Amino acid sequence: MPDPPGSTLCTERSFSDLRSRFGLGEVNLRVPSPDERADNPPAGLYTLYEGFFYSCFLWLPVPRLVWEYVTSYQIALSHITMRSLRHLVGILIQSYESETDITLAHLRNLLEIWQVPKSEVDRYYISPAKGRKVIDGFPSKDEPYTDHFFFVAIEDAVHEDLLGLVLTRWGILCPMRF
Repeated sequence: MPDPPGSTLCTERSFSDLRSRFGLGEVNLRVPSPDERADNPPAGLYTLYEGFFYSCFLWLPVPRLVWEYVTSYQIALSHITMRSLRHLVGILIQSYESETDITLAHLRNLLEIWQVPKSEVDRYYISPAKGRKVIDGFPSKDEPYTDHFFFVAIEDAVHEDLLGLVLTRWGILCPMRF
């Protein structure tokens, strides 16, 4: 358990493994101090979770369409669950493999976004729209992952032309389906 509560369990050692496994090389990663929280990264930094890489196979910079999708709902990527990110990354990979162009309009048509009920913090999950299942077989519940957050320099995570559009701090949205 993080001590104090809300802090991270990431370490420089876990960064070493993350760098080697996912080819992060010179990406600027930073372990948050005990008083820093995932929902409020320092200026110029963005929150990500180790689980986004190990369980969802995210890469940096984060794919443009992932940024466009979460930004279209005015949420930060770190607001969404791992299962949600699996849907986004899975659809992208399927489109790459089938050489099919996919757009934000496609994602918004295929997926729905909901606020996680009874969550201690504002967190959102993305699921297939009714009758639009694209990928099957994801676990229905993720292992705890929010205790392993870290900060990455925003210029390493975001395509240059999207820098001013990406939300880094969490906001409170309407607690209903979008």
